[in-house]
Amino acid sequence: MMSSEVSSGGNPREIVKQLGLKPLRSLGQNFMMDASVIEAIVRGAEIDPTQDVLVEVGPGTGALTSQLADSGVPLLCVELDRGLASYLDETFGPKGVRVIQGDVLEKKRSLNPLLLEQLHHWKSEGKRIKWISNLPYNILTPLLWNLLQVRDLWQKGIFLVQMEFAQRLRSVPGDDSYGPLGALSELYLTTKTLRKVSRRSFWPVPDVDSAVISVDPLEDVPSLEIGFQEFLKKGFSQRRKKLSKLISRPELPVAEIEGALEDMNYPGDARAESLVAQDLLLIYEKTSKRFN
Repeated sequence: MMSSEVSSGGNPREIVKQLGLKPLRSLGQNFMMDASVIEAIVRGAEIDPTQDVLVEVGPGTGALTSQLADSGVPLLCVELDRGLASYLDETFGPKGVRVIQGDVLEKKRSLNPLLLEQLHHWKSEGKRIKWISNLPYNILTPLLWNLLQVRDLWQKGIFLVQMEFAQRLRSVPGDDSYGPLGALSELYLTTKTLRKVSRRSFWPVPDVDSAVISVDPLEDVPSLEIGFQEFLKKGFSQRRKKLSKLISRPELPVAEIEGALEDMNYPGDARAESLVAQDLLLIYEKTSKRFN
């Protein structure tokens, strides 16, 4: 047992056993066992009881929820696992914590309607909304995309993510990991790695290490169009192919795209990975309205 493992009363392994449940690989359930990581997440959130409200996604057995509830700020938890959601409601409901059982995303296209309703209510009250989550990579990517669509509904995110996700989020042209996440982050977010997290901090132990990151939406930036996401997906879909080939259409010939690239002082056969985020957005705007 690691010296900073969560106490026996809130030990995820014991709670899951008592509930007659088991970690589900299909849900990417890896429970945080290291109390020092939980403390780092709480510190990183910089909670102000006078104006903050919190959304915790994927609270699991509530190891982090317990500390967030003790901060005295309004807290909404979204948990997909029915058994865990029921446990969280029984345990933390009396402390004023609201628990939504369900997916944080509705078909990966928008935020959960009940969650959205609460966010808009908090916004109308002038609250500062902060997100905290420990979610698998395949959920974090669409969640972050949806959060970028509603940047006025949150002010900070503290995410416990796989190391690969953190690297992709902070990647730039020239990095092997540079892609859609790096471009979106450069344009719309301020990100910072708060601490690295060993895979041994989780139960069951995952195959990769993780990191706690801080994510803040930038202000006064262009609106994020759905078509730009499709543009980035296509542009980075085959890294060895030139951008003009990947995004061309009958109504958008290769020559037109190459001309736009050359106007921006790039070679006509440039690949997406060689363009900085702002120039990817400019190329999209020059050739767009065809990806919506």
